[in-house]
Amino acid sequence: MELLLLRHAQPLWIDNGLCVDNPPLTQLGLRQAELLGKRMSREHLDHIYVSPLLRTRQTAAP
Repeated sequence: MELLLLRHAQPLWIDNGLCVDNPPLTQLGLRQAELLGKRMSREHLDHIYVSPLLRTRQTAAP
């Protein structure tokens, strides 16, 4: 069995000087997620598990 762990792409942690509780990805993070999706499409993955946080779902979406 192989296990591949990935971290989410870059989130928007601060918005107008306030910390964001469940931040979306930044524009850079969306691009990172897109590139990660292209890279992972070459892998054979039986399952993908993500937390319910927005940044992890956005990273896994592409």
